[in-house]
Amino acid sequence: MLAMSKHAAPSLRLAQVPDAVTVLASAMRAFADRPGSADARRGLDAAMRGCTDEEYEAAWDLAQREEAPAAPPVPAAEPAPARPAALTRGQLWLAGVAVALELALAPVFFAVMFVTVNGMLAASFRWWAWAVPVSTEITFILLLVLAVLFEWMRRPVPVLWKLPYLFMGLSSFMNVWAGRGSVADLAGHLAVTAAFFIPLAFAKTTVRKLIVTPAERARAQSLADARAHAYDVLRAAFGVLWRYRTPALLRRQLRSGRLPAAVMAAVGTCDAGTWEPVVQAWITAAVTLPGQVGKALRAASAAVAVTSGEEAIGTPSETAAEPLPEAGPEPLAQEPVDTSESLAEVSARSSRTPGPRSPGKGSRRLHGVPVRPSGGVREEGSGRTPVIPSKASDEALAALLLPKLAAGEEVSQTRTVKIVREAAGGSTGIGPERAARVLALARRINSGEVAQTESA
Repeated sequence: MLAMSKHAAPSLRLAQVPDAVTVLASAMRAFADRPGSADARRGLDAAMRGCTDEEYEAAWDLAQREEAPAAPPVPAAEPAPARPAALTRGQLWLAGVAVALELALAPVFFAVMFVTVNGMLAASFRWWAWAVPVSTEITFILLLVLAVLFEWMRRPVPVLWKLPYLFMGLSSFMNVWAGRGSVADLAGHLAVTAAFFIPLAFAKTTVRKLIVTPAERARAQSLADARAHAYDVLRAAFGVLWRYRTPALLRRQLRSGRLPAAVMAAVGTCDAGTWEPVVQAWITAAVTLPGQVGKALRAASAAVAVTSGEEAIGTPSETAAEPLPEAGPEPLAQEPVDTSESLAEVSARSSRTPGPRSPGKGSRRLHGVPVRPSGGVREEGSGRTPVIPSKASDEALAALLLPKLAAGEEVSQTRTVKIVREAAGGSTGIGPERAARVLALARRINSGEVAQTESA
């Protein structure tokens, strides 16, 4: 019983003294907002003085409810598209009369057309002559009904508006041909045929007038104007053959009316001053895009080809392209002097070394004799300074290949890079262009076309 009285007391107490609970709840919120404030603490102590447990719990619940964040506002639903105004009673009555007349007279017109065509084709089709008028008129009505249905569903199919007229033309030609020889007969057959087909074909305009709002009609007209403006721009830029010179996607978008979102947004304003610059920018970007992408693809393909060639010869760090030497004779690298030798020995060795020989008569190459290349190049296994390709001349590097060529071995461009890299101790190498140049020079020296200088 005591527990029940404790739980039942809060509602009674709230009804009697609502101000005490409100004051206590306000003090709790103030203390929660400023926990270190002495004034908030004193206000909370004053409000709690003399309050019961029920009042404290009620104030706590009230403070928590007010501190809880408010639920986010529910976004307003998008307004439904405006609908066409409903028909008045008089308009409905007139529409009913028109439909009743069409339903009453169309079978009569069809019977006249059927008898005319059936009698005219009886000689050639015999008993099956009836299938010709039935097939043309029924197919026309079927396609027209499908077109009206898709138009009513706001999913128009443009081709369905063109196909029915093919059968209308065939039927009209056969009925008018049956009255040849007399102007009155021609006029009569033409009148019956027009009375049958024209009211049915007018169903397209009737449906559009009934389901399309003025705003939708204005947007459709603005879209048609934008497409016509795009056609004018393309025709002025490319001439008569603009259809064959514009990108296929651009032609498809213009033909279907499904333009990019930015263009459609501008066209939706129904302001020519707004959508004309947007349409022009779209046409310009669409026409120039293939050329820009093609240029980027060619550049990327060339970069991939160069990278593939370097990877086939060696790593990029080892096959870095060497800068082409400047015009003029290339200075020969000086041979490092061994400090352990005496000055007399060095002078004697220098005096015995012949000077450079210019290629000419009597110059010939000694096969099998090791050649000391310049530019710091040393023969393998000699223990001397390794080759420095960046400082060595092409003739000095070609001298590394002469023993291989003299022995009849096959030396390729890739092997040339490998030989030079091994002679350099694996620290550096030469690029594919210089390797081809050095290999060609070595082959010419080996064949005797070019004489090798003694400095090499």
